[in-house]
Order: sequence, then structure tokens, then C-alpha cells
Amino acid sequence: MPASISPVSIDSTDVKQLAHAAAGADFLLDVQSYGQGLNLRSDSLTHYWVNTLINVRVIDVVNASLIAEGHCFADTRQDPDPPTYDQLLADHASRLKAILDAQSDECTSKFKREVLKIE
Repeated sequence: MPASISPVSIDSTDVKQLAHAAAGADFLLDVQSYGQGLNLRSDSLTHYWVNTLINVRVIDVVNASLIAEGHCFADTRQDPDPPTYDQLLADHASRLKAILDAQSDECTSKFKREVLKIE
């Protein structure tokens, strides 16, 4: 049966507070994005690397306890042909968006495999 509870919006990372806010559900998937960045490379004043940092937790709402947790940091520091600022932002930032999408997909796969154990 599909969930009938609306998404939880709360400014807290406390498991007990999150569980209370999700009352009526069995589980809560808590996804926190700590940001995505465009960073100047230390070996070049004209080229950049991109990163994404995400945390995910599975919370047992009934028992107000943490079941599983995972962290993902994805970046392009090892890119052999790092882009310039102009390359990243050209064509409405299409290259930057593609990199960020790929990093998000990488983190999603990691969470499915390591946290949810479904892949």
C-alpha cells in the first residue's frame, strides 16, 4: 500500500524530533544535501573541479531510532581534462549541470547499494 503521509519538513537532524514529525509512518528517509561546489584547482588558476556532498539516513519512526546511514562525497578532482569556468557555464551551464547530475546519480547508486541494500 502506498504511503499516505506527506513529506516531512523540519529544521532538525535529531532522530527523535524527526520521528515525531513523521508520526504515522513506519520509516523516514532523511536526505541532507550539504552542498555542491565549484572549486578552483590548486594546480591551475583557470580550471575547476566540482563536488557534491550528501548524507542519507533511514529512521524507524515507531521506535525513534536510526536504522542505517550513509555519506557520499563525489568530485571531479581526478578529471584529466578539467574544465575552465567558461566551459562549465557555457550553454546555460550544461556541462556543470551534467557533472552535478552524474554526481547525484553516483550518490544515489551508492545509497541504494550500501544503505538500502537494494541494488
